[in-house]
Amino acid sequence: MQIVILTAVITWVYNVMRRTFMKRIVYGLCLVILLVSACGRSRDEAALAANERVAATSGAVFGAEVDSSVSMKGEQAGDLPAPSAPEAAQLPPERLQVRNANMSVEVANLAKIEDAIHEEVRLVGGYIASARIFESTGLFVCKIPQEKFDGFIEKIETMGAVKNKEISAEDVTNQFYDLENRIKNRRILLERYRSYLARAATTNDLINIEHTINNLMTEIDSLEGSMKNLSNQISYSTLTLSVQLPPGQGSVFTLPSFIGGLRGAGEFFLIFLYYLVIVFLYILAIGIPLLLLAGLVYFVGFGRIGLILKFFRALGPKGK
Repeated sequence: MQIVILTAVITWVYNVMRRTFMKRIVYGLCLVILLVSACGRSRDEAALAANERVAATSGAVFGAEVDSSVSMKGEQAGDLPAPSAPEAAQLPPERLQVRNANMSVEVANLAKIEDAIHEEVRLVGGYIASARIFESTGLFVCKIPQEKFDGFIEKIETMGAVKNKEISAEDVTNQFYDLENRIKNRRILLERYRSYLARAATTNDLINIEHTINNLMTEIDSLEGSMKNLSNQISYSTLTLSVQLPPGQGSVFTLPSFIGGLRGAGEFFLIFLYYLVIVFLYILAIGIPLLLLAGLVYFVGFGRIGLILKFFRALGPKGK
């Protein structure tokens, strides 16, 4: 009986202790879960707050950038005229070109075509740099204002049969503006060195500054000469025009060619006589005085007076 009672007591104590221990374990687990949940929530709230601050800052910056870009566009739109076409992009500056052309034209009459070329050049405001006319051909170098160059070529094409035509254009934009900038920089440097003259401390400094100024002025003159030449080439295009009669037409008239040959031979003979007379006159002008001088020396030394002979005889042995 005692054993039964003892066993019951032990069992009750064990059950009580087990329930208490399990409750503690359950309470501890619940407490841990609550703590972890609270920490996670606080971290989430902190991260959310930080994200909201970053988003607010980014939105403010982005809004400022948008406002700035809009205001800049507004200012540009106010400064620039409204585009009249979909292509509102700014066009590049006009390119500067040196244009040249070579043409060969077959004509019926050289004299008439020469007069016509001179008249057309005058009408467009150009000038003829050189002109050479031969029996059956002619060569003209015409300087034509660039804006009238194409029209002038079209007019020349109507004067005869075009045998050859070649047109070229060289872009000299970079070369032109490079010369312009170099001249501008040299002028600025020249003014700076001129201001140094008043502050020269020694004579040596003064000499060096003046030498540099002279070099700069020489360089500016050279650059301005190149600039002027290039500007003239840009303003006036060059047409090298060759005109010729149809084949065989220049050699039909043999008599003028024969007379021309006789005329050339006569001119050559006259030139030969001219130089022959010149040589003869030189001989007379120089040779006669030399002959007279030689005769005088002979007469005095070896002739009737014989001074040289008498001198040598006096030096010889006596009795001779």
